[in-house]
This record gives sequence, C-alpha cells and structure tokens, in this order.
Amino acid sequence: MSRLDRQLARLLRAAAGVERSAEVSLPLGFEARVLAGWRASRDELDIGSMFRMLRGGLALTSMLMVLAVAATYIEVNRVSRDLWSMPNAVVWSASVQ
Repeated sequence: MSRLDRQLARLLRAAAGVERSAEVSLPLGFEARVLAGWRASRDELDIGSMFRMLRGGLALTSMLMVLAVAATYIEVNRVSRDLWSMPNAVVWSASVQ
C-alpha cells in the first residue's frame, strides 16, 4: 500500500467511528415557501427569453466580426501601399537597377 492509500484508509476508519447527529429538518412553512417559489419560477422560464439572449449575443459577435474584418482590410491596404513594404521593395529594387 502506498502512503496515500494508508492515509485514505485511516481517514475512512476515523469517519466511520464518528457518531451521526440527528438530522435537522426545516420548518414546514419555510419548506413550503421555498418549494412554492421554485415551482412558480419553473413556469416563468420560457424559451423566448433564451432566444432573445442568444439573438443579442449573435448580433454582438457579428458586429465584432465586421469590425475585425474592416480593421484587417484597412491595415492590409495601408501596408501594401507603402513603397518599402516587402513585395513592393522587391519590385522597386528590380526596376531601379
């Protein structure tokens, strides 16, 4: 047995020897209120709110994607117009010589 197995066996033996306390139950009125609130909240949960949230998230991610594509397009055009960017530098140096 490894050290960990011995420790686990010792822990389980110690836990088995402990007296169990009597279960504590909630007052009837409190339990009834909690269950009634839970049952009422189940009825309020409709799929429409989930679809509205999904639609909002989809709209937000679509806008972010359009912004990212626009920023990339602007950056690519700016770099490619630069005279000394790598593709243009090769063409420029070949035409000068």
